[in-house]
Amino acid sequence: MWQKMGRSWITNLRNKRGFTLTELMVVVALIGVAASLGVPSFVSSLPRIRLKGATRELASDIRYARSLSIANNIVHWVVFEKPGGAFNQTYTIRQLTVTGPVLKTVNLSQEYIGTVIGTAGIDIRPPEFPAGAPSSAVTFLNNDVQLDQLGRATKGGVPENGEVYLTNSDGDLYSVTILGSSGRVKIYKWTGTSWTS
Repeated sequence: MWQKMGRSWITNLRNKRGFTLTELMVVVALIGVAASLGVPSFVSSLPRIRLKGATRELASDIRYARSLSIANNIVHWVVFEKPGGAFNQTYTIRQLTVTGPVLKTVNLSQEYIGTVIGTAGIDIRPPEFPAGAPSSAVTFLNNDVQLDQLGRATKGGVPENGEVYLTNSDGDLYSVTILGSSGRVKIYKWTGTSWTS
């Protein structure tokens, strides 16, 4: 009996073979071909992916500042840096005043390479706003958003509507809009002919 079990065990081992070197090389070559086909399309979509990520982070940060204003019953600001007349691609969340304590700083040019604060030359604003071209890449007075204790975007107690435009090297364009009276934050994408949310 032991002889039969020993022989069948050895026979089973002989019948269970691994991959041959040729089979392994064919699989590796197929993986290489598939990867080389996918890499160019991924690389070409990187600017769009980064722009979308930057837009979502900005909208999320504005909502965060708004929630802090409501929860802590103090004013918070989102300030877009514009030294010397040009946006330097940085915004900060601050408490109490425009120059108050910094809670967060985001540098778009470092975190989302190729994404900039800019309008890409469009001449139509998102649907909630008056017709015509945006006056600037950040349409809020003094390039900052004040969020009061009720979560509204205001300046001097008066609701202030505004937009922030982000674009990339491919000319893709997003707008983060804020309605002053409610503080609602919305993202729009430019399709080439109109805005979609």
